[in-house]
Amino acid sequence: MNTHDNEQTELLRAIWNEMKALGANLGARISDTNARLDQTNARLDQTNVRLEAVVTTMDRRFGETNARLDETNSRLGAVEGALLDLAAQQLMLGRFMRKLVDTDIGELRERLARVEAKLAG
Repeated sequence: MNTHDNEQTELLRAIWNEMKALGANLGARISDTNARLDQTNARLDQTNVRLEAVVTTMDRRFGETNARLDETNSRLGAVEGALLDLAAQQLMLGRFMRKLVDTDIGELRERLARVEAKLAG
């Protein structure tokens, strides 16, 4: 082998050694990245568990709130009916009182007319 062949061999060995070092470095980086991804996935799994618990709690609370709203609406319907009955009774009482007052005023006018007739007479 001549010098030129030796230089090429040494150059190829140097390139090969750099590639091995680069491969080892890249392998370590990939392993580190995989470890961090595993940690991230574990945290995501924990987050998903917590989110599922929150969703379950919210579903339960929404159900309870809807039940209370239904009960409140039912009570309000009963109150509305009672208020309508009360309004109708108030209207009837007002009409009765006007009729009563009108009748009394009519009677008072008649009595006044008789008294005035006696005094004039």
